[in-house]
Amino acid sequence: YSSLKSLPEACNLIYSKGNVTIEKYWDIDTGKKISSGISEAEKAETFRELFLNSIRLHMRSDVEVGGCLSGGLDSSSIASAVSTLFPSSSFKTFSIYYTGENEVDERPWISKVLNQYKNLVDFSYSPSESEVVRGFTDTIRCNDVPVTGSSPISQNFVMKLVKENKIKVLLDGQGADEY
Repeated sequence: YSSLKSLPEACNLIYSKGNVTIEKYWDIDTGKKISSGISEAEKAETFRELFLNSIRLHMRSDVEVGGCLSGGLDSSSIASAVSTLFPSSSFKTFSIYYTGENEVDERPWISKVLNQYKNLVDFSYSPSESEVVRGFTDTIRCNDVPVTGSSPISQNFVMKLVKENKIKVLLDGQGADEY
């Protein structure tokens, strides 16, 4: 595995006539300013309405919809929006946490969301060290690419918890923290 590499983001690998090149096909011009004549408050309100409309659309389902909840910006925003838009429904949320020294335990942030929105139903699980070791191979197989961090392992445990609770549709946010 030491010779396996991932392409940089927004790049293509091109093999032609025995040569390999990597070409970037897209990039953000961070120096470019967009002057739309719209105030920051209007932009924020437009984003909020688009976000809430997306939640409404994604909650349309023939089966029960659940959500991931890590306590981060993305999952907390989704869970709180669902709770606010659908106050009479019980919305199942799924979380993984780890205990012990130097482990990731996001329960303090998860608890803040759960305490504020009472119609969220928490399902959380803490895999043991031996489960993580056993789950590593399964996680690698499911991702079908080399993983560069521990998040896919945790995500694999979340999906197992979701399956155990017979949820087929999930609202999940990935990348909002980075955005």
